Amino acid sequence: MSFTYRILIVFLLLSASACLRYVPSSEVGNNSNSFAGEDEFFSYERRLDSQLKALVTYRETLTASRPLISTYQVGSGDLLEIAVFGLPDMGTSDRVTPGGQVTMPLVGGVPVAGLTLEEVRATVTEAMRTYVRNPQISVFIREYEAHKVSVVGEVATPGVYPLMRNDYTLLEVLSKAGGRTERAGGRVILIPSNTAASKAKVSSEGKPSTAPSSNRGVEIHINDLFGGLDKAPLSIGLLSGDTIIVPQAGTFEVDGEIIKPGSYRLSTGTTALSAVAAAGGLTYSANVNAVEVVRDIGSGKKAAVIIDLEDVALRNGKDIQLRAGDLVRIPSASGRFAGRQVVEVINSVFSGVGGRVN
Repeated sequence: MSFTYRILIVFLLLSASACLRYVPSSEVGNNSNSFAGEDEFFSYERRLDSQLKALVTYRETLTASRPLISTYQVGSGDLLEIAVFGLPDMGTSDRVTPGGQVTMPLVGGVPVAGLTLEEVRATVTEAMRTYVRNPQISVFIREYEAHKVSVVGEVATPGVYPLMRNDYTLLEVLSKAGGRTERAGGRVILIPSNTAASKAKVSSEGKPSTAPSSNRGVEIHINDLFGGLDKAPLSIGLLSGDTIIVPQAGTFEVDGEIIKPGSYRLSTGTTALSAVAAAGGLTYSANVNAVEVVRDIGSGKKAAVIIDLEDVALRNGKDIQLRAGDLVRIPSASGRFAGRQVVEVINSVFSGVGGRVN
């Protein structure tokens, strides 16, 4: 081989190297100082699941303790309409005071807070007996104001919604808010009301307790609320003062040996494997056995885990469901990267030699 040809080949190799970027492994699996390891990656997920389980269990306990699960309990701010059959002047339309009373003609204040409509009717009937023989009372709630929850974020109609029953669920309120928008992510955040009765904490025995805990949001996957063929829907009862947040979907990043590296919109159920598909697939140089998923786990820390995409795709291996902000990084396989350089050089030579013969 002449000296000129050797110089040409070296030049082409250098040119190809400038176009190709070698992506080394970040040594996630070798105690890298850059990221927390696999234990902390999955510990974060387990902590979120534990918070959700504690909340669900505790609220199921509250629900079971209510004698009339689906009956509304009157509270401060509710507008009651109370009528006395045959005596229209004895009735009233009055809001329940902060002290829990409504005012009736002649009778005065009648305590009604915490009572069901039937219990309110019985209480008013008893109070009226002093003035009316065998009173016939009807009670109607004209405006529900005592027990409300807030719905914000990516729903059709954000706002404040009344809980008109004791057993209103998260899914029902989302439906009343018009459902999620197209920009909504696959998770919903429930911030429990700032009352002692709504705070759930798991004791050392694994049982819920009313001990104070941080008023931190609890994350629920939207698919869990709907359930499936092999999974019952997750029913989460709401309490007055709860806040429901429906965040935007957010994005994830794909980098390294990928056809179209960049940022992509996260959809419900996006995994590391589907992220690679969304980014156009892998390059020839990709090390499919050491794909890295990097995640922000809070407090300024990141954790990473290595997965084998070949195992996921061909042998039903465990995939990783992505969160907003995750990075899927595909490193280069050194041997394949070198081979790809040679192919690129040859292609460069072929593209500059001759033309098409018609």
